[in-house]
Amino acid sequence: MNPYGSLSYTDAVLAKSLLPREWPDNPHSQVTLWALYEIAVRSVPVSVSPP
Repeated sequence: MNPYGSLSYTDAVLAKSLLPREWPDNPHSQVTLWALYEIAVRSVPVSVSPP
């Protein structure tokens, strides 16, 4: 897991393949992979020059 508690892509693909085998009749074993993007905004003033 990364610092945000998310799996890496490789680990997510592995989980997607293993969970249905471990829990064959459980709907919670069905996994959808999502790509998450986080934008960290800091409280730092940003100077923007006019074009």
